[in-house]
Amino acid sequence: MTTSRPPSAVSVDECNRYISELDFVDPVPVIEEVAQDWVVARVKIDGLHLRPGGYVPGPVMMTAVDLVAWFLVFTRNGITPMALTWDLKINFLRPAHGADLIVRAR
Repeated sequence: MTTSRPPSAVSVDECNRYISELDFVDPVPVIEEVAQDWVVARVKIDGLHLRPGGYVPGPVMMTAVDLVAWFLVFTRNGITPMALTWDLKINFLRPAHGADLIVRAR
């Protein structure tokens, strides 16, 4: 069953164009899907962003989550550079590993 979501105030292309202009994000997530209150992004993980054992470091995951939460605000308000994260907490239940990190926000 597919859930229909209200349209976003920004498009996937607008999000990816904006993110490509940022110089503080590494690795750079690719926004794959947006709708109102919904963002899906993919972060390509390479050898530079891995800990021994092939695990994705917590700071890489936190950065990706923070950025996707920022883009979640954009789905309602359009590109809003001064939208800020008030609080961010992650409970790491198991290590992340693999070539891609998928971040979904709602």
